[in-house]
This record gives sequence, structure tokens and C-alpha cells, in this order.
Amino acid sequence: MTCLELDNLSRHYQLDGRLVRAIDNLSLTVKHGSFTTLVGRSGCGKTTLLRLIAGLEAPTGGSIRYTGEAPPRIGFVFQEPRLLPWATVAENIAFPLKGRKSDAQITAKVDALLEMLGLSDFASAYPRQISGGMAQRTALGRALAWEPELLLLDEPFGALDYFTRRKLQEELVALFKRQAQTILFVTHDVEEALVLSERVLVLSKGQLQAQYDVRFPYPRDIASPEFLQLRKQILTTITSA
Repeated sequence: MTCLELDNLSRHYQLDGRLVRAIDNLSLTVKHGSFTTLVGRSGCGKTTLLRLIAGLEAPTGGSIRYTGEAPPRIGFVFQEPRLLPWATVAENIAFPLKGRKSDAQITAKVDALLEMLGLSDFASAYPRQISGGMAQRTALGRALAWEPELLLLDEPFGALDYFTRRKLQEELVALFKRQAQTILFVTHDVEEALVLSERVLVLSKGQLQAQYDVRFPYPRDIASPEFLQLRKQILTTITSA
């Protein structure tokens, strides 16, 4: 069963008198319960594609179709945390649940996410009192609290240190395996793409350059010959695009 279908999707705009084809006649099918990662050079259209799918930008051509009886509930984690500065870490995570769940349910959900994200000791801190990496983890917790059917992640781990990044990669994979959410993930890190996802899409100049199925079982062995060979293949595709 598919979750969404993109048909000849385009997003063009004018910049200093020239036409920019951020997304250019891109067609793609994303299956329900799949984990797909977008990679490519800076400016290839990865972030624009997520914004189009989320409805934050309007396409200039083509269509986006969601399957099912209603559009999926979408969670979006941006490159920047975009937290509410007047709310604590716990209150930011709880924000999408207000008015939708009981106080007891909200507390239980937020406490579980704080624990998962390593933020329990900072629940009462404000955004100005925490590091950039903690702020990004808070933003991830806010998106997960919403329990989205389609989770869009735009380089969510880019500001994190190596050890925190690896821990959250493991947590995201565990979450995906447990809940079978549909995930679209953007990263510049091909190794991260292969650690996390079932399919890697290479974008170039707003178009789908290539796609690779990742058939290795979780957890991924990043030192295995098969892993290294696929990583090299994808990097070659990106650099030659």
C-alpha cells in the first residue's frame, strides 16, 4: 500500500532574473510504512521536496497525492529547532498534544520521549538554556509526540555530537521497526542513510538521479564489504551527477 505519490512534481521560481528549477518533473511513489532517505549535493532540492510534501510550499507543476481515506498526519523536523522560546523543553514536546490528550497521557508521553532523547534532566530548561544539539532533540521529541503517520526529517541529527547522533539513529530505527511509520529523511551523510533506511534516493538538480534498495538487516554493519560497496556506489553517483 502506498502512502503518497508524486507525479511530475515541479517547483520553479525566479532568482535575480534567472529560472531556478528546485524540483523538476519528479515522480516518486512512497510505500506506507517505509523508510526512505534523500541524499545529494547541497541545493539539489532535498529540503524543497520535503516542504512540498508537507504543504509548506506550493508546486508550480505536477501533483502530490496521498492515499487512504484522509491525508496522513504529518510531523516535520526542520534543520533548525524552531522551539517556542517561552516554553520549557517538556512544554515544547507536549505542545502538539494540548487539548488532544489528558494531562496524565501527556505527562506519560513526554516523560518517555525525554528519557529516549536524553533530556530528562533538562525538562524544565528553556531553549536559551540548552545547547543547539539539545534543542534539536527537543524538536524531534515534539514531532514524535504528535505520533505522525508520515514523518519528515530534514537533517535532524546534523548538530549533534557523534555519540548522541549514533544513539538517536538507533532509537529512530527502533521506532520505525516498532511503529512502521512512513519516514522521509534528508541527510548529506551517505553512511547515515545506509544505517537508517530501506531505500536511498539520489537527487540532482531537482530530479531523481538514482535509487538504491538497502537490503541489509538491522542493525547495519558499517564495516561489511556489502555496506562499503553500496556506500561507494552511491557516493560515485552523487559526485558524477
